[in-house]
Amino acid sequence: RALSFCLPGVVSFEDVAVYFPKEEWSQLDADQKALHREVMLEISRNLFSLGKNPVCAQNHTNIMGWGG
Repeated sequence: RALSFCLPGVVSFEDVAVYFPKEEWSQLDADQKALHREVMLEISRNLFSLGKNPVCAQNHTNIMGWGG
């Protein structure tokens, strides 16, 4: 993460990922959760196409939602 602040133009998954606390995630409806998953997958694909490995520090469940 520190590297992305040192080098202009370097973007990591963590820089653009959107995370919801468990309580907020539980308040989203199914369409909102699906949109979140779609956006997160698009971010991953875009970073991968740029030669970046879209790996983040948080686990997959947190990235894609709280299992809902």
